[in-house]
Amino acid sequence: MKEQNKRIFILNLFFSLCLVVLYDPFNAYPKEYSKAPAWLTQSQIDSIDQIKVKWEDETDEYSFILKKEKSFWTYSEKENSEPLFCDQDKVILFLTALSGWKRFERDSKILKDEEFLKEGSPGRLSLLGEGKIILDWEWGKCYRNQTDCLVRAKGASLSFQIPAFLPNHLGFSTDDFFLSDRPFFHISPKSINFVEYSLGGQIRFGIRKEKETWVLESEEKNKLNNSSVDSFLLRIVSWGGESGFLKKHLSPEFLSGKEIQKLKVGYLDEENQQEYIEAVDMGIFKGNYKLLRVEPRIQYIIMPSYSWEYFRFFDTKQLQN
Repeated sequence: MKEQNKRIFILNLFFSLCLVVLYDPFNAYPKEYSKAPAWLTQSQIDSIDQIKVKWEDETDEYSFILKKEKSFWTYSEKENSEPLFCDQDKVILFLTALSGWKRFERDSKILKDEEFLKEGSPGRLSLLGEGKIILDWEWGKCYRNQTDCLVRAKGASLSFQIPAFLPNHLGFSTDDFFLSDRPFFHISPKSINFVEYSLGGQIRFGIRKEKETWVLESEEKNKLNNSSVDSFLLRIVSWGGESGFLKKHLSPEFLSGKEIQKLKVGYLDEENQQEYIEAVDMGIFKGNYKLLRVEPRIQYIIMPSYSWEYFRFFDTKQLQN
C-alpha cells in the first residue's frame, strides 16, 4: 500500500511539473519578447564606464573605446591613445537602447559560426564598469529590413535575436561616428572666466571675469552686463558643426593649413584648476565647410563656413547693455 501511494505521489508530481512547464504560471519562460527579462538591469547600465567596440567589413577593421571621464564620455582609437571628446547624446542614445533589449529564451538557437556570421569574424561589444566585465557580446548577422541582429556571449554557441540594427547604434559606416561636433560642450558656462577672439593673429576682443564681475580686456576695463555675458557664454558652449573628424582621414594639406581665426575659452575645471580650450579655424575644407581644430586635445570638426561670422562681426557693446 505504501509503495502504491509512493508511486501515485511521484506520478502526481510528474504531471504537476508538466503542467508548470506547459502553462508557465510564474512566467519563467515568457512567450512574448516584451515580457522577457532585460539583458542588463538599470543599475548595471548606470555603472558602465567603458564601452569597447570592434568589427570589420570587406576591406577594413575598426575598433574604438568609449570611456567615462567624470561627467562626460571620451573616444579613443586604442587603449593608450589620446582621448577625444565624444558626442554625449549618441552615447546616451545607445545606453538607452541597450536598456530595452531583452533576453528572449524562446527565440534562442544553437548556431554554428557559419550560420551565426554574415562574413569574416564576429563583431565584439564589451561593456565594463570599474574594470569588471558587465557584458561581453559577439554579434553576427544583422538584417536591415527586419532591424534584427544575432548576438551571443563571447565564445558561446547559443545565439539570441535582438530587435536592433547594431550598425545604426554603433556607427559602423564610419569610425568617427561618436566624435563630438561641439568644441566647448563639456564646459559649464558658470566655470568660464575668460574668452578671447583673434583674427589673422590679432586679438579682436577679449573679456575676463574678475571676482564676480565681467570686464572688457582693454585699458579702460569696462564693466559688462553679467546677464548679457551669460547669454554670450551659453552661445559659445552650444556652438557646434556638422560632425567630428579623425586626423587620420585628413590629407597633409589640411593639417598644414594656416590659422585664420581662433576662439579661446578659459575655465576652472572640477578641481578648480585653470584650463583653456582653443577652437582654431584652419580654412576651407570642402565646399561651404571649414575645418576646425580643437586644442589641447587635438581633434577636428567640420563646420559650416558661416558659423564663424557671429564671432567675426561680434560687437562687445552688446555685452555692455
